[in-house]
Amino acid sequence: MVRKKPPPPPPVQPLRLVGAARVIFLAGPFVLVTLMPFHELLGAACKYLGAWDEAVLLLMALSWAVLWRNGAAGPTRWRWLSATLLLFAFACLASAAANGLPGDWFTQARKLLPYPVLCLLIVNSRELMDETWRRRVLVSVVVAGAVAALWAIASYALFYHGHLDDGGRLSKSSAVGRVLLYPYTRRVELGRIDRAVGSFLNPNVLGSYLVVVATLCVGLLLSQTRKLPQVLLGSTAFVAVTALALTNSRGAMVGLLAASVVVALLRDRRVLAVPVVLLVLVAGLTPMGRTAERVSHVSQGDRTRLTKPVQAFQAIRDCRWLGKGLGTTGYGDMQYATLLFETGLVGLGCFLALLIAAFASCVQAARRPGQPLVQNVNASIAGVCLAGGVQGLAADYFATPQRACLFWLLIALAARSAQEPLKQLPPLAGEDEG
Repeated sequence: MVRKKPPPPPPVQPLRLVGAARVIFLAGPFVLVTLMPFHELLGAACKYLGAWDEAVLLLMALSWAVLWRNGAAGPTRWRWLSATLLLFAFACLASAAANGLPGDWFTQARKLLPYPVLCLLIVNSRELMDETWRRRVLVSVVVAGAVAALWAIASYALFYHGHLDDGGRLSKSSAVGRVLLYPYTRRVELGRIDRAVGSFLNPNVLGSYLVVVATLCVGLLLSQTRKLPQVLLGSTAFVAVTALALTNSRGAMVGLLAASVVVALLRDRRVLAVPVVLLVLVAGLTPMGRTAERVSHVSQGDRTRLTKPVQAFQAIRDCRWLGKGLGTTGYGDMQYATLLFETGLVGLGCFLALLIAAFASCVQAARRPGQPLVQNVNASIAGVCLAGGVQGLAADYFATPQRACLFWLLIALAARSAQEPLKQLPPLAGEDEG
């Protein structure tokens, strides 16, 4: 009788490597949402820190690859939201390739590629995340947003009203002072210090960020039953709306109104009090004379902005489908004109389809019976999607790394929350499940 050879023992899995990869993958979103409001300050402190968000995304991608290679990532599930996101990325790259890679295409492509990676990692890696993890990430967004809003209010009170006249001198006194006062000194150089910017350089960017924070606070507030969390979230939303009023960002204000309407229709009509508070703050903080002056100036500026999409379409008549390529735009703040000029009708259509896909996914999850937290968070992110689409700032989220990280991370978290949450994380590959 011939004895069969025993099967070879399974290969020893590098548990330490897999454990480190899991820690990096789960810690990455916390780093992104916490440091996002201070992106410009990090870049001012050190030029190598300007790409910190891309480095975090790259580490997350590598860690997910390690987990997948060792069987700890679970099966990858393709969904229409992630597929649409990849389609938009490929449309942008096809535009760059069709035009011979003109302009600063490498920088634009480097900024573009991490976002599909981020969405795919979070949406398709169901086995790596549980409800507690997602809730902690959302709370981190609220905490970072509260700090950014308080910073904006304090800087507006100190710098823009003459209580710290020697800001330029203080900014040169030390490395810390130079970094902390960097947004203020840049605004002084531009001669525009009548709008709050906080740790940002652009008041419109700060306003769009505060729309996300305030809307998310309202969604989390609707899910709370205890008084203390309700008070904290309500206070944070009020501070964010106050800072938003100080930015005088009309697009962000319209975006907050759109987001509030979505959340009110999906979840609770009392949310309409948020834009009412904003209108009261704007009326109380802005003198009527300056309001009339700004409205007259804004109307002319808005007429100029409305002509930019027409100018962009006329400029790309010979390449209307794929545009002029990444990094060739000169349209600045008009993001839809930027997309049309750089990526043509294909890229703009893919982006609008992506917004619709994200909005529909979150609305569907918000109306589906389930946990109140999941429903309210998805309603909030649906409002953020509509806000970005109305004001054209969603494209700005995508074009700028730190804003894109937050925007797509929240969408992915909301879409991921629509599934049945896992009670605990699965064991690492090679561990004893007993």
